[in-house]
Amino acid sequence: MALPLLKIILSFAVILLFLRLRIHLGLAILAGSAFLAVAFGHGVTFWCSNAVAGILDGQTLLLAAIVTSILIFSDVYEKSGMSGRLLESLQGMQRWPRVSLAFFPALIGLLPMPGGAIFSAPMIGHIGERVGAPVNDRALLNYWYRHIWELCWPLYPGIILASSLSGIPVLTLTAHMAVGPVACLLLGYLFFMRQGALTLAAHTPAAAAPFSWRTTGMNALPLAIAICGSVVLELLLSHVQWVTPELGILAALFAGIAYVQRSTRLPLALVRRAAFSKQNGVLLAIVGSIFIYKQMLAATGAISAISVSGAGLTTVLLCATLLPFLVGVVSGITMAFVGSTFPIILLTAQHVGLQEHTLAFVALGLFSGFVGVMISPLHICFVLSCQFFGVNSMTIWKRLVAPCMLLFAFGVAYFVILYWH
Repeated sequence: MALPLLKIILSFAVILLFLRLRIHLGLAILAGSAFLAVAFGHGVTFWCSNAVAGILDGQTLLLAAIVTSILIFSDVYEKSGMSGRLLESLQGMQRWPRVSLAFFPALIGLLPMPGGAIFSAPMIGHIGERVGAPVNDRALLNYWYRHIWELCWPLYPGIILASSLSGIPVLTLTAHMAVGPVACLLLGYLFFMRQGALTLAAHTPAAAAPFSWRTTGMNALPLAIAICGSVVLELLLSHVQWVTPELGILAALFAGIAYVQRSTRLPLALVRRAAFSKQNGVLLAIVGSIFIYKQMLAATGAISAISVSGAGLTTVLLCATLLPFLVGVVSGITMAFVGSTFPIILLTAQHVGLQEHTLAFVALGLFSGFVGVMISPLHICFVLSCQFFGVNSMTIWKRLVAPCMLLFAFGVAYFVILYWH
């Protein structure tokens, strides 16, 4: 297991080195993928053919379409003035600015939307500017609270896939993993939100205007269309075998964009400008590079090489901690670590006669992989959040290490409880 693992670690080190040298993230990831190809004995032709395959992969194109739609929606929602009016109508909440800084990304986090951190970023930027929150903290809070539900929310594909692979009913898995968001909230408060961790400017909230359900409802309707529409359509499309459920997210976003444009009579030129903006082009390039790297992991056999070479040597515990964490770090995608490592974990547990502890090992795998995803600089939401706020990604990344390691420790402790229960 050592040599394939070392090659993957070195490819990741190449990416971190490029980031340290302040080279564009997309180029850094491409360099890491090229190193991976060479390390496993392949040349330029192999890399180019798999790069094209990675870019043209349906998941890549769908994610690119969703990210573009999110950016357009966020842009038109802000430029129409509706997001500002919604915040004004919720001004009473801003008497507790720390709560409001966590509320909006957590609300958006209920929607399993790839790149969803960019959705809540304008709101956090607006609130953070009002209350004097440092820009680094805005990016960090937006990223952290956007993902607090991912360990248990039953609409997240990773949870659904883990349930399917393990045979544990979704509601059972959700109920047992509900401790995850609680731990994330506690760690978020201790490291990012409490007095001393987050310094706000002296803030005297303006006198709140009389609350109007009509005003709040009208300005919140685009969000409701995007979020509720995505959830409903994704659930409906999940029962149609020949349709990708994530198309429901696209449809709901298009509906939200159309509603904002029609209800506010926003010029179509602004919508087109958002679609073809430089920011959108940069983010799409990063998305493409991430999936090229993911494709290279699969094409070189890097992950499977670890699994095969270590199958007779490693324990179930090592499989459930190291492999999900590693794949989570190098891919930044929950579905990647669940899909590529959970079959190994579950088969190993069955092989050594520990299948009665399946729930405990699945929980440990979810915590380990999730920590890897959250600490990964390749995580698309991390990239989007840093890009939106214009902050140094390494500065933000360093502040994530301690809470992520404590979350991992919590996951190990929870595994022990489940194992001996």
